[in-house]
Amino acid sequence: MDNQIIQFIDKYKIRYYRLMDSINSNNKLIFIHKVTGLFDESRDVIDFKNTILSINKNTNFCLVILINIPDNYVFIYKDRFLKINISKLINTNIDPTWYSSELNWVEIFNIIKNNVPVN
Repeated sequence: MDNQIIQFIDKYKIRYYRLMDSINSNNKLIFIHKVTGLFDESRDVIDFKNTILSINKNTNFCLVILINIPDNYVFIYKDRFLKINISKLINTNIDPTWYSSELNWVEIFNIIKNNVPVN
């Protein structure tokens, strides 16, 4: 097998095991997903929640969805799920990048910190 393929597989094995270790730990986990296309909130959130809980029913986690929609709400928290409207948290003077440098991450993390229960 090509050495690059082996390195690719090894890299994702490490990420997989790290994720499984985190889910099986007692630590609070916060998963962040930026929606860039179609997103079936009811189905996708329930599937994600059920998948995490099937690995460890005691996992303490929250799924944060960053979504850009023309609406007045800033955030909504419900049952391990925080939806943040990022429409007002985008710096239009910065070109979007794959790591979302155009977002006001300080404000996003403050919203998470102030709205996600610790336990």
